[in-house]
Amino acid sequence: MKKLFVGVDDGFAETKVVLSNGACIRIPSQAKAGEMSQISINGSGHTVFPYKTNDGNYIIGDITEADSTAFDDYPMSALNRVIVAHALRLAGVDHDSQLFVCTGLPIKRFYIAGSINKSLIKQKTQNLLKNDVVALDGTPSPRVFKHEVISEGIAAWMDVVLYRNKDGKIVVNKEQAAKAMAIIDIGGRTTDVAVIQNGNLDISRSSTINVGMLSVQEMVKEAIIGKFDVTPTIEQLNTALSEKKIKLWGKWEPIADLVLSAQKTILSRIESECKRCIGSGADLDQVVFVGGTVAEVEGLLQGWFRNQHIGFEPGYANARGMQKYAEMVMNTKAE
Repeated sequence: MKKLFVGVDDGFAETKVVLSNGACIRIPSQAKAGEMSQISINGSGHTVFPYKTNDGNYIIGDITEADSTAFDDYPMSALNRVIVAHALRLAGVDHDSQLFVCTGLPIKRFYIAGSINKSLIKQKTQNLLKNDVVALDGTPSPRVFKHEVISEGIAAWMDVVLYRNKDGKIVVNKEQAAKAMAIIDIGGRTTDVAVIQNGNLDISRSSTINVGMLSVQEMVKEAIIGKFDVTPTIEQLNTALSEKKIKLWGKWEPIADLVLSAQKTILSRIESECKRCIGSGADLDQVVFVGGTVAEVEGLLQGWFRNQHIGFEPGYANARGMQKYAEMVMNTKAE
C-alpha cells in the first residue's frame, strides 16, 4: 500500500486538493442531501454522483440545487465528508492508497482566547477518519489513514517557507521563514488575516473576518432577483459569477455590472478589516494575497498595501501548504 500525502483545503465555497505526486484539483463545495433525482440520457457519461454515509445519502456534481455549507459545524459534517471524498476521487486517488491528509480551520476557530482549540480540532480530525462515504455507483472510495488539522492562512505561509530539497525531502527555507509577513486569505465564508514574525503568529494582529466571496454570491443572487424577478438556481448562479451572464427563458442576459458592484462592496469591507488588523504594513517585508478568487479580483485589490503581491497560484496556496506540512510531519514522526 503506497503512502500519499494530501493537502485538502475544504472551504465553504470551494474544495481544493493537492497530492504529493503534483496532481491538484478544485471543485465547488456543493452537494445535496437526499436520493438521486437526475439521470443521464442515452447512456451519456454521468455528471451527478450519489453517495451514502452513516448520516444519510447525498448527491454531488452538476446539481441544480445544493445545501448550504455556511454553518459552523460544516467541517465536522457528513456534507463535508462527501465533498472531500468526491474531490479525492476526481483527483485520481487510488482507493488502496494510504492517505495522510492535512486540512485547515479558520484562524479564529483554530485558536480560542489565544490557545489552540483542541476540542474543535479533535472533532474535525475525527470527521474524515470515519471513512464512511460509499459511492453508490460501485467506485471504491479512498480511505484516510492519518489526518492533521492546521490553521488556514498559516497553511499558505507554509507554502511560502517549505520546499522540496534536492533529496526530495520537505524542508524549511530559513531565509523566507525569517521574514515578517502577512497572509490575507480571502475564502468563501471568511477571510483569514495571519501576521507571522520570526516564525511566530502575532495573535493581536491576526483574525478571521466573517466576510468572503460567498457574500458576493449572495449579493449577486439578490440583485438578479431584484432585476429579473426570478430566483436563480445554483447552476445559474455559478455561471453568473464565472461568465458574468445568466440564461433566463432561453436568452442570455449580461450581468457584469451586478457582479462587479457586489465584488467592490464586499472587498471594501474586507479591505477595512484587513487594515484594522495589519495597520499600514510598514513593519512587514510583504503582504501576500491568497484564495480561490484572488486572481479574478486582482484589479480590485491594488493599492491596499505598498508591499503587497499576489501569491503563486493563490487558489491552491493553502492546499499546497497543507500537503507540504502533512509530508514533513508524517515523515518526521516516522524517523
